[in-house]
Amino acid sequence: MQQSSAGVRPRPRIETLADLVFGLSLSIGSIALIANPPKSVGEITTHILAFAYTFFVLITAWLIYTTYMSVLPVETRTVTFLNVGLLLLVAIVPYLLNGVEVANPALTSDEISMIQNYSSTLFALDLGGILIILATFAHVISLEEKRSSWLPNSLHYSGTDGTGWLSSRF
Repeated sequence: MQQSSAGVRPRPRIETLADLVFGLSLSIGSIALIANPPKSVGEITTHILAFAYTFFVLITAWLIYTTYMSVLPVETRTVTFLNVGLLLLVAIVPYLLNGVEVANPALTSDEISMIQNYSSTLFALDLGGILIILATFAHVISLEEKRSSWLPNSLHYSGTDGTGWLSSRF
Protein backbone atom coordinates (compact mmCIF):
# COMPACT_ATOMS: atom_id res chain seq x y z
CA MET A 1 0.00 0.00 0.00
CA GLN A 2 1.40 3.38 -0.97
CA GLN A 3 1.17 6.35 1.36
CA SER A 4 0.08 9.64 -0.08
CA SER A 5 2.55 12.45 0.34
CA ALA A 6 -0.14 15.07 -0.11
CA GLY A 7 -0.35 17.20 3.01
CA VAL A 8 3.08 16.16 4.25
CA ARG A 9 5.57 19.00 4.42
CA PRO A 10 9.14 18.04 3.45
CA ARG A 11 11.68 18.62 6.22
CA PRO A 12 13.88 21.59 5.49
CA ARG A 13 17.59 20.82 5.64
CA ILE A 14 18.07 23.14 8.61
CA GLU A 15 15.75 20.93 10.70
CA THR A 16 17.75 17.84 9.76
CA LEU A 17 20.94 19.67 10.67
CA ALA A 18 19.36 20.75 13.97
CA ASP A 19 18.56 17.14 14.86
CA LEU A 20 22.18 16.23 14.14
CA VAL A 21 23.60 19.10 16.22
CA PHE A 22 21.33 18.37 19.18
CA GLY A 23 22.25 14.68 19.00
CA LEU A 24 25.98 15.38 18.72
CA SER A 25 25.86 17.82 21.60
CA LEU A 26 24.28 15.18 23.81
CA SER A 27 26.72 12.52 22.61
CA ILE A 28 29.80 14.67 23.15
CA GLY A 29 28.57 15.44 26.65
CA SER A 30 28.36 11.75 27.47
CA ILE A 31 31.75 11.02 25.87
CA ALA A 32 33.27 13.75 28.03
CA LEU A 33 32.10 11.80 31.08
CA ILE A 34 34.00 8.74 29.84
CA ALA A 35 37.10 10.70 28.85
CA ASN A 36 37.62 12.14 32.34
CA PRO A 37 37.71 9.35 34.91
CA PRO A 38 36.47 10.41 38.33
CA LYS A 39 38.88 10.87 41.20
CA SER A 40 36.30 10.37 43.95
CA VAL A 41 32.80 9.08 44.61
CA GLY A 42 31.53 12.64 44.98
CA GLU A 43 32.94 13.53 41.57
CA ILE A 44 30.96 10.70 39.97
CA THR A 45 27.73 12.09 41.41
CA THR A 46 28.59 15.66 40.48
CA HIS A 47 29.42 14.80 36.87
CA ILE A 48 26.31 12.67 36.43
CA LEU A 49 24.05 15.35 37.91
CA ALA A 50 25.60 18.06 35.72
CA PHE A 51 25.23 15.89 32.63
CA ALA A 52 21.64 14.96 33.55
CA TYR A 53 20.75 18.63 34.00
CA THR A 54 22.23 19.50 30.61
CA PHE A 55 20.61 16.46 29.01
CA PHE A 56 17.14 17.45 30.23
CA VAL A 57 17.62 21.08 29.17
CA LEU A 58 18.79 20.09 25.68
CA ILE A 59 16.10 17.43 25.22
CA THR A 60 13.43 19.91 26.33
CA ALA A 61 14.84 22.55 23.96
CA TRP A 62 14.87 20.00 21.12
CA LEU A 63 11.26 18.95 21.79
CA ILE A 64 10.14 22.58 21.81
CA TYR A 65 12.24 23.31 18.70
CA THR A 66 10.80 20.40 16.70
CA THR A 67 7.27 21.34 17.72
CA TYR A 68 7.76 24.96 16.66
CA MET A 69 9.45 24.05 13.38
CA SER A 70 6.59 21.70 12.49
CA VAL A 71 4.10 24.59 12.60
CA LEU A 72 6.25 27.61 11.75
CA PRO A 73 4.38 29.01 8.76
CA VAL A 74 7.18 31.18 7.38
CA GLU A 75 10.81 30.67 6.56
CA THR A 76 12.44 34.06 6.47
CA ARG A 77 16.04 35.14 6.61
CA THR A 78 15.52 36.04 10.27
CA VAL A 79 14.18 32.58 11.11
CA THR A 80 17.15 31.00 9.31
CA PHE A 81 19.56 33.28 11.17
CA LEU A 82 17.93 32.37 14.49
CA ASN A 83 18.18 28.68 13.58
CA VAL A 84 21.91 29.03 12.95
CA GLY A 85 22.37 30.95 16.20
CA LEU A 86 20.45 28.28 18.11
CA LEU A 87 22.61 25.53 16.63
CA LEU A 88 25.78 27.40 17.58
CA LEU A 89 24.57 27.75 21.16
CA VAL A 90 23.60 24.07 21.33
CA ALA A 91 26.93 22.99 19.84
CA ILE A 92 29.02 24.78 22.50
CA VAL A 93 27.06 23.38 25.46
CA PRO A 94 29.40 20.36 25.93
CA TYR A 95 32.51 22.55 25.84
CA LEU A 96 31.11 24.91 28.46
CA LEU A 97 29.91 22.05 30.65
CA ASN A 98 33.39 20.54 30.43
CA GLY A 99 34.90 23.86 31.56
CA VAL A 100 32.62 23.87 34.58
CA GLU A 101 33.07 20.22 35.53
CA VAL A 102 36.65 19.24 34.64
CA ALA A 103 39.65 20.93 36.18
CA ASN A 104 43.10 20.99 34.60
CA PRO A 105 45.49 19.57 37.22
CA ALA A 106 48.30 21.79 35.96
CA LEU A 107 46.49 24.92 37.16
CA THR A 108 46.44 26.44 40.60
CA SER A 109 43.22 26.32 42.62
CA ASP A 110 42.65 30.06 41.99
CA GLU A 111 43.01 29.56 38.23
CA ILE A 112 40.69 26.56 38.31
CA SER A 113 38.11 28.56 40.26
CA MET A 114 38.37 31.49 37.83
CA ILE A 115 37.93 29.21 34.78
CA GLN A 116 35.02 27.36 36.35
CA ASN A 117 33.27 30.60 37.31
CA TYR A 118 33.74 32.02 33.81
CA SER A 119 32.58 28.78 32.18
CA SER A 120 29.57 28.68 34.48
CA THR A 121 28.62 32.24 33.53
CA LEU A 122 28.98 31.47 29.83
CA PHE A 123 26.99 28.26 30.30
CA ALA A 124 24.13 30.22 31.89
CA LEU A 125 24.23 32.82 29.10
CA ASP A 126 24.28 30.03 26.51
CA LEU A 127 21.21 28.33 27.96
CA GLY A 128 19.50 31.71 28.27
CA GLY A 129 20.25 32.40 24.61
CA ILE A 130 18.72 29.07 23.60
CA LEU A 131 15.55 29.92 25.52
CA ILE A 132 15.37 33.43 24.03
CA ILE A 133 15.62 32.04 20.50
CA LEU A 134 12.90 29.47 21.23
CA ALA A 135 10.72 32.26 22.65
CA THR A 136 11.31 34.26 19.46
CA PHE A 137 10.11 31.31 17.37
CA ALA A 138 6.97 31.13 19.53
CA HIS A 139 6.46 34.87 18.97
CA VAL A 140 6.78 34.46 15.18
CA ILE A 141 4.20 31.67 15.28
CA SER A 142 1.80 33.82 17.34
CA LEU A 143 2.21 36.74 14.91
CA GLU A 144 1.41 34.49 11.97
CA GLU A 145 -1.65 33.11 13.74
CA LYS A 146 -2.86 36.66 14.47
CA ARG A 147 -2.23 37.65 10.86
CA SER A 148 -4.33 34.73 9.61
CA SER A 149 -7.18 35.50 12.05
CA TRP A 150 -8.71 37.98 9.60
CA LEU A 151 -9.58 35.10 7.27
CA PRO A 152 -13.20 34.05 6.92
CA ASN A 153 -14.43 31.26 9.20
CA SER A 154 -14.17 28.74 6.36
CA LEU A 155 -10.38 29.15 6.28
CA HIS A 156 -7.94 28.86 9.14
CA TYR A 157 -4.27 28.31 9.88
CA SER A 158 -3.73 24.61 10.34
CA GLY A 159 -0.61 24.19 12.44
CA THR A 160 -1.73 20.93 14.02
CA ASP A 161 -1.36 18.87 10.87
CA GLY A 162 2.28 19.90 10.46
CA THR A 163 1.79 21.57 7.09
CA GLY A 164 1.78 25.15 8.31
CA TRP A 165 -0.55 26.14 5.47
CA LEU A 166 -4.00 27.54 5.31
CA SER A 167 -6.63 24.88 4.85
CA SER A 168 -10.37 24.74 4.45
CA ARG A 169 -12.54 23.84 7.38
CA PHE A 170 -15.74 21.99 6.48
